[in-house]
Amino acid sequence: MEPSAQILSWPDPQNGPLLVRVWYGTSESRPAVVGVEVWGIEPLERPWPTEWRGNREPRRITAANVRLPLGRWLDEWVEAAAGLARASRELYRGKPGHEETVQRFEAELDRKRRGRAPLSEEFLRSVAAEWRGAVSAGSRKPAKVVNERLGPTSDSNARTWIRQARLRMPELFETEGDEPK
Repeated sequence: MEPSAQILSWPDPQNGPLLVRVWYGTSESRPAVVGVEVWGIEPLERPWPTEWRGNREPRRITAANVRLPLGRWLDEWVEAAAGLARASRELYRGKPGHEETVQRFEAELDRKRRGRAPLSEEFLRSVAAEWRGAVSAGSRKPAKVVNERLGPTSDSNARTWIRQARLRMPELFETEGDEPK
């Protein structure tokens, strides 16, 4: 599959302030985001030029404004591509070999993307329970305890599990004596 690009405004779809060109294609036979360009200024022309309009202030690109929803964009692109495949099935019905081509393309799109599966609610409950136990026991490094009990992983990854659990189940992180927030 040849890579294709989409130009988006981020984080606000209408006003940006960032412009993002996302390249979609395949990697290891799976749909993937294969390139991303991020600009804090309005290009004079597209594809990206070497000159810029003077009527828009350049925007600083920081880690905070470059947290892009690549997975969501990829899912939207895969769905759009699947819609085109369905439409082409009607348009080219009866053309020799077309149905087989569409089926191969759909199978390629249907393959599960590589990446991390979402953490299950059950697992996050275990994370919260281990964290609470570590805090109650006076541990100064509850992430290390979570890692030792639920790993093996890195302490950094254990902290990510804790953050995810806190975001999805904050009530599980209230310890005895905590005031409701």
